[in-house]
Amino acid sequence: MARSPFSINDVFEIRRLAALDQLDVRAWANARDVSLETVRRIARGDTYRHIKHGPPPAQQDADTPMPRPKPAGPALAAEPDDEEVAASLERLAQATKAIPQPREVDQMLDDLIQKGRDGR
Repeated sequence: MARSPFSINDVFEIRRLAALDQLDVRAWANARDVSLETVRRIARGDTYRHIKHGPPPAQQDADTPMPRPKPAGPALAAEPDDEEVAASLERLAQATKAIPQPREVDQMLDDLIQKGRDGR
């Protein structure tokens, strides 16, 4: 079985640099004689899945916090103002009025059972 060109520490470093937008994919690929896509797959976590992001606690420098992962989607819009929140709550209140309440559900069930007994 061939030895992997990447150590566990290499995988940690590739992912760390990718999170910081400082990964030089070409340099890593040339240094390990692999394709650019191989390095990109490591950075995305598509390969070496058994290695979790970030170095083990013993290897992590206590003074250097690990970078936070980038959000998967677009940035969130600005916080809604009070008027938008109130409108949203009103829409929610209107939508929940259409949902039968527990007593109404019990009454509906009782009516159906009685209709079944009556043969209707």
